[in-house]
Amino acid sequence: MDGTSISSKPDDCSSSTVYMSAAVNQCRKAMVCCPVTGLLVYGAASRLLCYCPKSGRVVGCSREASRGNVTCVRCVLGATTPLYFAAYTSGDVALWELQQHQCNTATGAVGNMLVRRVHMKGGAGGSVSSGDCVLLSGGGGSIVVVATGGLDQHINITTASLSTGDVLSTQTISLRSRSLILELRLLQQQFPPPVVIPPTCDLAPPLTTARDNAMPLLLYGGDDSKLHIFAPKQDDSNMQKQQALEKHETDGKIHAPAPYEEVAVLPGHQDWVTAIDAITLRNGDVMVASGSKDGVIRVWRLQLRDNMSVETSSMKQDLVSSTASQLRVKPVRLRGDKGQAVLETVLCGHDGWLAHVSWLNLPDYTPCERSLRLVSCAQTEDRAIIVWQPQYYDSNVASNGNSSSTPPQETNYDENEEEVWVEAARLGEVGGNREGFYSAMFSPDGTAVYGHSYQGGLHHWNYEGDSTATSGGTSGVWQPQPTASGHFMPVVDLSWEATAGRYLLTTSLDQTTRLHAPVMDAHTKQGVWHEVCRPQVHGYDMSCVASVGVASFVAGAEEKLLRAFAAPTQLLDRLARLCEWGHIAEIEGREFVEEAAVPSLGLSNKSVADQQQEAMPKFTESRLTEDSLMAGSLWPEVCKLYGHGHELVCTAATAHHIATACRATAPPDAAVIIWSAASWQQLQVLAHHRLTVTQLCFTAHGDKLLTVSRARTWAVYQRQLHQDVPF
Repeated sequence: MDGTSISSKPDDCSSSTVYMSAAVNQCRKAMVCCPVTGLLVYGAASRLLCYCPKSGRVVGCSREASRGNVTCVRCVLGATTPLYFAAYTSGDVALWELQQHQCNTATGAVGNMLVRRVHMKGGAGGSVSSGDCVLLSGGGGSIVVVATGGLDQHINITTASLSTGDVLSTQTISLRSRSLILELRLLQQQFPPPVVIPPTCDLAPPLTTARDNAMPLLLYGGDDSKLHIFAPKQDDSNMQKQQALEKHETDGKIHAPAPYEEVAVLPGHQDWVTAIDAITLRNGDVMVASGSKDGVIRVWRLQLRDNMSVETSSMKQDLVSSTASQLRVKPVRLRGDKGQAVLETVLCGHDGWLAHVSWLNLPDYTPCERSLRLVSCAQTEDRAIIVWQPQYYDSNVASNGNSSSTPPQETNYDENEEEVWVEAARLGEVGGNREGFYSAMFSPDGTAVYGHSYQGGLHHWNYEGDSTATSGGTSGVWQPQPTASGHFMPVVDLSWEATAGRYLLTTSLDQTTRLHAPVMDAHTKQGVWHEVCRPQVHGYDMSCVASVGVASFVAGAEEKLLRAFAAPTQLLDRLARLCEWGHIAEIEGREFVEEAAVPSLGLSNKSVADQQQEAMPKFTESRLTEDSLMAGSLWPEVCKLYGHGHELVCTAATAHHIATACRATAPPDAAVIIWSAASWQQLQVLAHHRLTVTQLCFTAHGDKLLTVSRARTWAVYQRQLHQDVPF
């Protein structure tokens, strides 16, 4: 949903979006953190939204580019301006360019910050389940390489011009029958400069230099429990094609790149490979982390060298060799003398399906082995995000983080334990019956961790402690932070607060009702819209909602009854402080319960006895986190209104009356029932329509009621004073 501000001058009418609320799509690859701007870019239905963690709100969005929903979002590195790759369930692929790097804190407007640069079909097999994109800069222009995979057992590789948007070439890699492409990544080949360092020299190897125009490696994981690596063929004719591709922008001709071939298969997982991420080290080695449905993470070192010498014994069928002191996995050689892959470590900490793995990639810094950090999450009931790091983590990197020339800190360590990885932190939720996380990633500076859960909620943890603890100590803690939020299913109804319009209620097919209100910002002294409360979490899909007053509302779902809710005392006091509502005269003399909760086997909220709960703290500075919104901001149900014979369709309310209508299979079912908002008693039945009444609306003063029916008829009822029936 979004809010719109309209000018009051009739001759100068204008509008701007001041609030946008939407959850992340239920996909493992639907969110990414931009290393340049620090924005979180995620897919919400068919759009991309830009969320600013500093301001805690959505600051930009894209226009709708496809009829399908977003399934995959990636950052395209190397562009002069931030560029994002998006794939859709319709099979489309688009590249979006960020036009505004900073959010507008003065007006709080949400603009169309993302402009589409390239739009193409990702394949002929329908939905794109995974994809990636890299930028090849050279020859006076830019060429993008896009790889996509879906359910058609094919990987499609497309090259396109970023300046014109034209497709230059396409090629297809056919996999075995019934292959599932669960994760797909592109890796730009980077090599160290040709220098010779004596074996006895202790100097650190030089920083890597990227071959800007080299076609990337392709890594994909599927249902065969293996990690597959593809690379362009390197014969004489293909080298000429590569050189011709690099000169495309200057000669204007279309040159097809070299065809891809499989160069290695990395075994080890016991189930589907569902997550892949890679990072390049100073010496040119590439660390590849792969996560599987078996809950295990395997970290591989890809040594991509020119004329690299690899022991022939590594090609034996027995991949495991043992000595008297250690057990090591022999390297897997890449075909065509492209290098080798060595298993570095195996990480076990999750109880179920790995959903996402992501390396910490500090800007303007090329890491070494002891400055690596990895974050992972599981989408099952594990509900944990784990931060992994070497046992002897380089603390100097995290505390003095952005300079690539910073030397590693001298640390006394045991060579036998140098390659041991440990669990540095475990974040997430404890208890409850909610699903796990679909993504987890670091902020650009490594001081925050972001993730999104099954229900689309954004999660944010900030590290609070000294710089030494940031890089592996134990004195600091990870604190959860409030974030933007929204519905993850279609919104079916909304209602402004009945008396003064203080807040907006929305209800959705995601079985929740949410309360949105402007929160006073301490710095700008202006109201900034946020979701501040989630008063209802139900067991059926919602259909309608209506505010009765500042402290109560009614809501209907796919059931025959209407439920009435009243705000708890402590929660209402917190909302009044947070939103600066001041004195609320409407609640004087009314009795409210202290708190509410959803029973384990219940469908709706129930009041909690005062003596069974600790006093809720007085919130004066911050909004609730996603976890607190889900469980700690419920309104107790105070009454059930029975009277309809079928599922409710719509409702409307004033401070005195409530009108409801249900799905009609016969003319008597199409009647509208009027209820008292004070006693919750049925007052009147309005029988006029013969088919389902689809919408109800009271006037601002509540003296008239408009009803609209599927029979293409409408009726207006006038309120009667001093009569037995109100209308």
